[in-house]
Amino acid sequence: MELTRTKKFLFIALGCACAITLFAFNPQPDPPGFGLVSLADNEVMRINVVCHNPPGYLPSGQPSACTANMGFMGADGRMLKYALKTIQPGAADFMEITRAELRAMGVSGIRIGIAPCVIPDTGSRVIPTVEIYDQYTNKTNLFINAAAPRLSFFSNGL
Repeated sequence: MELTRTKKFLFIALGCACAITLFAFNPQPDPPGFGLVSLADNEVMRINVVCHNPPGYLPSGQPSACTANMGFMGADGRMLKYALKTIQPGAADFMEITRAELRAMGVSGIRIGIAPCVIPDTGSRVIPTVEIYDQYTNKTNLFINAAAPRLSFFSNGL
């Protein structure tokens, strides 16, 4: 009888361990780094990206430049502005879009929804942020860290 209780206990313990493991696994793809952000008149949206490829991160042991696709998508999914940037280790780069640029592209409205996008190439570890600031006073109105729970979601490989 004692052997049966031990088997039951082990079976239940094993089942709980599997359930916890299965619960922790997320089969969904990684979320986008940023959600939709509204841009009001006289505001500028700026994507900042820092290359964080320290020595020892890559198999070669040498720091290397990061390559990242940076851009702005409209609420309709259309890519409004896009650039491929190469950033040296420890350095930063940025990209901006203004309401005047949006008007020239035919995008209008009191508040315009823009989704900032940063997609690093394989082997590039980047730290992206987004800033909304007033184009006349240069005062920062909003500062956004990427919507991912871990920096590793932005390494895209390795």
